[in-house]
Amino acid sequence: RDHSPRAFALVVLLVFSGARVSEVLGADISDLGTSMGERMLVVTRKGGAQAELPLRPAALVGGAVDAYLATRTDDAAAAGTGPIFLDRYGRALTRQAAGNLVKEIGTRAGCPLLTPHGLRHAFATLGYLAGATKDELQRWLGHADPGTTARYIARAQDFASHPGDKIARLLGLPI
Repeated sequence: RDHSPRAFALVVLLVFSGARVSEVLGADISDLGTSMGERMLVVTRKGGAQAELPLRPAALVGGAVDAYLATRTDDAAAAGTGPIFLDRYGRALTRQAAGNLVKEIGTRAGCPLLTPHGLRHAFATLGYLAGATKDELQRWLGHADPGTTARYIARAQDFASHPGDKIARLLGLPI
């Protein structure tokens, strides 16, 4: 949030949607909409399939995207068209530029190895630890192969099944 409205919108969108950076950067302002009363972003997945991603939590993610778009003064934004994320020159933000931006934010936060794909892994890991099933994660991540999802959450499964936690629960101790 301290970096810029653009950086904040990009990071929260990646963390809370699990989308690939290429999917987010390929989205157009006109891909933002509402479905069944929920704010959505339509992205194009690998292979060309389209997916609707809810902007949840709405106040955080939807609010961050809206706040960023409100800072834009270009004609495309006023018309509700064009890429959602632009670089400082008004061109579509590239994967490399997004990667540099996320790395810079990570470095400032003490996580110098942070990448956009790392944020996708964080979505899977935190989602699993919060109770999402492998099937739910596979669906929202857009993985065709369940083995890919399993690799994303393998580390979380290790932590979630640690015997020390089970012993602490049994004894009524905080984890």
